Amino acid sequence: MRLAFLLLALCFTAFGQTVDLDAPAVKKVTIRSEMQRGRSAIFDCRMEGRPTDMIKATDCPFKIIELNKQKNTDTDAFLLGVYMGAWMGIETILGVIEKLPDREARNYSLGVQNAELWFKMFKTKEKELGLDDATVCSVCELNYTNLKPRMDLWASRMK
Repeated sequence: MRLAFLLLALCFTAFGQTVDLDAPAVKKVTIRSEMQRGRSAIFDCRMEGRPTDMIKATDCPFKIIELNKQKNTDTDAFLLGVYMGAWMGIETILGVIEKLPDREARNYSLGVQNAELWFKMFKTKEKELGLDDATVCSVCELNYTNLKPRMDLWASRMK
């Protein structure tokens, strides 16, 4: 019994000595976590408005990028996630409103311009980081097979 108490006391003493409560808390930031953070920021921003609100969808990326520049947290990987998320969100809205008779009242042309902008920026940043579409989709937990035709269509529009 005495030995068990002694071992327990040593265990608590040793554990208490190895933890410095005044040490800085450091979070490990990776390319993966930054890409996911960028996509998540776009998603969260868009959820504040109506799902087909093109004005909100086109404003969100600019607001997110500016906020992260001010905080000095606008890493290249984060921006890649923002660019991809912005393109995907706007492209999805375009797919919903393009067949509607009042599509221009829903800012369809603005959406097309912004989708082109974010797609170009996404592809440029992807290339700068030495990544490909399949890898980016995997990191962002997206189905590459389903997204590839959409990417190919926008890539053909950029030529």
